Amino acid sequence: MESLTLAVTHEEHEALARRAKDLGLSEEELLRRGLHRVLEPKGLSFRDALEYTFRKNAALYRRLA
Repeated sequence: MESLTLAVTHEEHEALARRAKDLGLSEEELLRRGLHRVLEPKGLSFRDALEYTFRKNAALYRRLA
């Protein structure tokens, strides 16, 4: 496993500690989860999903109109 050192302000560290405590996580685990979220592949945007849904259900929408 690799190690990384990150410099943060006192205020950022306090906010991180509070959020981690609120979530019942260690600071390291909270940062790890945030990193995973940033690095995960992008899925469909909301607009893409909306357009897909409208195209897929176009016939149904015409019948209901």
